[in-house]
Amino acid sequence: MDCVSYAEQKEGIFAAGAFLESRCQEPLPIAVAESHAFMQLMYYADPALKNRLVYVTDPEASVRYLGYDTDEHALPGLSKVTPLPVMDYASFMSSHSKFYVFGSGGWLPAALEDDGASFQGVGRYQRKNPLYLVTLEHEKHP
Repeated sequence: MDCVSYAEQKEGIFAAGAFLESRCQEPLPIAVAESHAFMQLMYYADPALKNRLVYVTDPEASVRYLGYDTDEHALPGLSKVTPLPVMDYASFMSSHSKFYVFGSGGWLPAALEDDGASFQGVGRYQRKNPLYLVTLEHEKHP
């Protein structure tokens, strides 16, 4: 298990934010696939980047792909008491045909792939965190 200091974690989040700002050229939403990364970015990112971040929830998809749905209930609840951009999957998909997805963890990338989304690689942060430009066929998500 790697032990990372608070300062190193904070520096890493700032670097991830800078990566997203430099690579997400189109003014589209950025869906963060992992809840922990989403919360860190929402706390430390620059305001312009925060305005583009979103966490997409779907408890059923989370159980199907990950086997648990804790974050899918916790983040919508938390968004009622603090300004967090959290949207359910169906609403997000029906209102966005093109957006970025950051990270490979969580259930979102697998669900999008199963729903026929097309992925264009935009970059990779620290080798393990891909960034994709995702395009949906709107007819599939009325």
